[in-house]
Amino acid sequence: MRHPDGSIATLSGKYLEVVAPERIVMTWISVGGPRDDEHEALLTLEFLDRGGATELKLTHERLPAASKDSYDSGWTAVIKDLQSHVSTDSKHPSLARSRA
Repeated sequence: MRHPDGSIATLSGKYLEVVAPERIVMTWISVGGPRDDEHEALLTLEFLDRGGATELKLTHERLPAASKDSYDSGWTAVIKDLQSHVSTDSKHPSLARSRA
C-alpha cells in the first residue's frame, strides 16, 4: 500500500476466525507505514443479511491513536469504491462503519 507521503507499507496478518458467510476476524499488521510500523491491530468484517442485500460492518480495533483518523478516511474510500462495484441499487447503500 502506498501512503500519501509516498511511503510504502506491507500488510500482513493472521485469520483468527472465519464463519462463512457471517464474519471474518483477523490481525492487521502494517510494516513500513509512517506511524504504526509493526503494530498489530484487529480487523473484523461482518456480513449482515438485510433482506436480499448484504450490509458490511467493518470494525478496526487496537489502532495506535495517531493512526485512527488515517484509517477512518482510508477505509471510507475503500468501502465507497467497493460499494460502487457491488451495489445494484444506489438508493439503498449497504454499508455501516464502527470505530473502536
